[in-house]
Amino acid sequence: MISIAIFHYSVKIINKSAIASAAYRSGEKLYDQIYGKYYDYTRKSGIVMNEIMLCKNAPSEYINREVLWNAVQNEETRYDAQYARDIEMALPVEMSRKEQISCVRDYLKENFVEKGMIADWALHDKGDGNPHVHVMLTLREIDKNQKWKKKSRSVYANDINPDGKAFYNPELPSYDPKNKKETSQYRIPDLDKNGNQKTRVRKGKGIEYLWKKVTISENDWNSKSNVEIWRKSWAIHCNRYLQFEKQIDHRSYERQGINQEATAHEGYVARKIASAGRISDRCEINEGVKFRNLAKKQIDDITKEIIDFIKYKAGELIGRYERFRKCIKDSSKRRSNDGFIGGTTIRDRSINCSEGTDGKDFERTRKLNQYITETECAITETERAIARTEQTIKRLIDFVRKKEEESYARFRKIQKRRANADYAGRTTGPDRTATIYESFSQSGKERAIPGHYESKDEKIGFKTGIETKIRL
Repeated sequence: MISIAIFHYSVKIINKSAIASAAYRSGEKLYDQIYGKYYDYTRKSGIVMNEIMLCKNAPSEYINREVLWNAVQNEETRYDAQYARDIEMALPVEMSRKEQISCVRDYLKENFVEKGMIADWALHDKGDGNPHVHVMLTLREIDKNQKWKKKSRSVYANDINPDGKAFYNPELPSYDPKNKKETSQYRIPDLDKNGNQKTRVRKGKGIEYLWKKVTISENDWNSKSNVEIWRKSWAIHCNRYLQFEKQIDHRSYERQGINQEATAHEGYVARKIASAGRISDRCEINEGVKFRNLAKKQIDDITKEIIDFIKYKAGELIGRYERFRKCIKDSSKRRSNDGFIGGTTIRDRSINCSEGTDGKDFERTRKLNQYITETECAITETERAIARTEQTIKRLIDFVRKKEEESYARFRKIQKRRANADYAGRTTGPDRTATIYESFSQSGKERAIPGHYESKDEKIGFKTGIETKIRL
C-alpha cells in the first residue's frame, strides 16, 4: 500500500470568548474587555509561530491580537453572537518547516484574506508527528472607512419558489421605497391563514399593509458550499510541495472509490491518555477501524486474485479453442483434397487409399478428443477454484459483519458510560465537551465507527485466518 500524507481539515464557529481562543492558539497572555479577565497561555508548549494577516481596509492596529479580537467582541451584541470561524488543518510531515509556513500563507491569502477576512493563525508542533495549524477568521467585512460592516440585512422578498415560499432573488429588481411606482411589483404580500394580506394599525398613519421580508447575508462566507472549496484548495496547495506518491486528497474514501473506513481524529487528549498506559475511546474506535480495513484489504486482494486467475484461465480456454478450430479447419481441408474427384494425380488413388485416409482421420479424431477433454478439465478446475474462493470471501464478510455488530454494541456502552454523571466528572481538560463524533481524517463527514476486540487471541486468530490465502 502506498503511504500518503494525512488530510485533516475541520471548520467550526467560535461563539464564546474570542480572546480566550486567540490566547490559547497563539500561546500569549491577552486581556478580555467584556469579561474583565486575562487569559494566559504563555506556558503552553509546541507553538512554533503565530501571525496575523490583515485584509484590505483593515486598520493597522488590528495587527495587535488583543486589539483585534476585543474589537470583534465589542461589535457583537447578540446573546448568541458568533465571533470567528475556526479552521484546523493538519500539516503533512513530508514538508519542511519552511514549506509548511509558505504553504499556509499562500493558502490563507488566496482563500480568505483577499476575500476580505482577517486571518489569525498559529502553527503547533510538539514533535509527536502531528504538526497542524489553527486559523481564526473574522466574520464581518470592513468598509473603506475601516468600520465593520453588518453581517446581514432585511430586504423585501421579490420572488416565490415552487413550494410557495417567498425569497429574495438577486437576479430580479428589488422594491425601493423611494420609487414605489416602478418597483411595487417586486414585493410579496404577507398573507394570513385565510389568504388575505396582513395589516397593522400604526399611530398617526392608519392601516398599513404588510409585505414579506427576508434576511440575507452581506457576503457568502457562511455558505456550506465554501467548505468543499476550501478543503480542495488546501489539498492543491499542499500537493505543490509533495511527491506524486505522497499526494493528499480532500475527498472521502467513498468518493475516491476506496474500500476503507476513515479513522477518527484522536486529538491531544486521546494521545495523553494513551501515553499514560490507558486506552481512550477514540483510540479504541480507530483500532476497530484499522482492524476492519485490514480485513477489507485482504478481501480485495483475494478478489483481485480471482479476477487474475479467471483472466488467465480464459486466455487458456481461448487458446485451446483457437487450436481446436484450426484443427477442424485443417481436417476439412485435407479431407477435401484427398476426396476431390475431379482432381488430377500421377499416382493411382485406388491403391492403399482407404488405409491412408483411415489412418489420418483416426489421428485427427484422437487429437480433437484430447483437446475437448483438456478444455473440459480446465473449465471444471476453474469452476471449483471460483467456488472455493467464493466460500472463503463469504466467511470473511460474515466475520467482518459480526465484528462490526460487536463494535456498535461497544459503542453504545461507551455512550451510556459518557452519560453517567460519575464518568463525566472524571473527564477534565479543555476537550471535556468533545464527543467521539469527530471529523474523520479523510472522509470530511461527521460520523463515528467504533471498534472492539473481545480478546487478544480472537484478534490474532482472525488475522491469521484471513492471511491464509486460497491457492487457485
